Amino acid sequence: MKSNIYQTLYLKSPGFIQKILDEQIIRFTIIGGITASIDYGIMFCLIEFFSINYLIATGIGFIAGSVLNYLLSILWVFERGRYKNQTIEFTLFLLFTLIGFVLNHLVMWVGVDFLYISYMIVKIFSLVVITLFNYLSKKYLVFKR
Repeated sequence: MKSNIYQTLYLKSPGFIQKILDEQIIRFTIIGGITASIDYGIMFCLIEFFSINYLIATGIGFIAGSVLNYLLSILWVFERGRYKNQTIEFTLFLLFTLIGFVLNHLVMWVGVDFLYISYMIVKIFSLVVITLFNYLSKKYLVFKR
C-alpha cells in the first residue's frame, strides 16, 4: 500500500502525470536519481573539501543514499508485504544493500586504482551498475512486485 502523501499528490496530478507515476520503474528512477545525487555529492564533498580517502568517502555517501533510498522506496516505489515480518524485509534490504556496497567499492577500486580513471567518472559508472542491481534485487527479492 502506498503512502497517504503519495496518494494525495497522485490524485491532484493531471492524468498524464498519473500515468507516468504509475510506472514503477519511472518512480524508482526518480528516487534513484535523488539518492544517487546525494551519494555522489557527499562523496565529492568529503574528498574535495575534507581530503578523505575516496573509498571511505564512497562508503559514507553510499550509506546515506541507501538509507534515504529505502525510506523513499517504501513510501513511493514498492509495496510492502512480501514478508509479514517487517524485520525480515528490512534485513533482506540491508543484505542486498551490503552486496551493493561491496559491488560499489569493487567497481571504484578497480576503476581508480587499476584503470587509473578519475573517481568522479568511475562513480557515475558505479551508480548505473548499482542502480540496476538495487532495482532488480528489491523488486524481485525484497518487496512485493
